[in-house]
Amino acid sequence: MTKIEEFLSQWDDAREGLIKEVERIPEDKLDFRAAAETRSALELLYHVVESERMLVDEICRDDTDLRRLFTRPPDTEVRVVATKDAIVALLRSSLATSQEKVRRFGAEKIEQLMSGLDGKQITKAAMLQFTLAHEMYHRGQLTVYQRLLGIEPALTERFRRLTSPNH
Repeated sequence: MTKIEEFLSQWDDAREGLIKEVERIPEDKLDFRAAAETRSALELLYHVVESERMLVDEICRDDTDLRRLFTRPPDTEVRVVATKDAIVALLRSSLATSQEKVRRFGAEKIEQLMSGLDGKQITKAAMLQFTLAHEMYHRGQLTVYQRLLGIEPALTERFRRLTSPNH
């Protein structure tokens, strides 16, 4: 397995974990906010998809410049999704498209240097790792939302079952 395929497999696992958490949230609770100034659960998922698309598009360019992220027009395909089934479908289809961009960009180019968000030089592969870490950060936020709604997160249930003496 190549380094790219290994990374993309990890991203698949992370995205499926995020989807498992989304599936636990009742559709009428997708507008839940942990506090007034925070994103709703649905807005959080919009942000995950929008960030994934923006970052992958920029990383997979020969002339990567993250400053373009701040002047990019809104992604009109994302914020029109309003149902749980539709956001889950978008999470899956968007990742598949991003993964294909990474594959087409190629293993050699993904090792090129670029300026990170802090201006320091990093490889494009490291910036892709940041993209995955960013998604996991927001998955953690979503599990806090679940707890506030009285929902046990899927990963917590999985670990509880694995460590249960009756397993």
